[in-house]
Amino acid sequence: MIEGVELLKLPEKKDNRGSLCFCEAGIKGHIPFKIKRAFWIFRTPKGAVRGRHAHRRSQQAHVCLHGSVKIQLDNGKEKQGVVLNRPNRVLILGPMIWHSFCLEEGSLLFVFTSNWYSEKDYVRDYEEFLSLVRTPK
Repeated sequence: MIEGVELLKLPEKKDNRGSLCFCEAGIKGHIPFKIKRAFWIFRTPKGAVRGRHAHRRSQQAHVCLHGSVKIQLDNGKEKQGVVLNRPNRVLILGPMIWHSFCLEEGSLLFVFTSNWYSEKDYVRDYEEFLSLVRTPK
């Protein structure tokens, strides 16, 4: 995985009634931040690309609950593609990870975030993103 991104396997309990996955948030949990917001994306038109931005401070945890999602990741130094297609996998994105994604028809992507929604947290211009991540702090 590129720096700033983790792909984790969530616990899965199986028996003759089916499977159950769960995740817990916080220092000892599977999601390494306190969850302040959650949203889900579904019924996307074929070929639609979502995302195309980075977050200045927010962290995100992406779980594909149904179907398949192709995610393109970029930390300004390296790029990587990831496919989420199992509900027991969670993709953790740190701040300043440019991401875009495309859902397969009928897919459902669930996202947890570390911060409340704020338009000021978004970097929507790729050149600005590159400038921010490549500038020494």
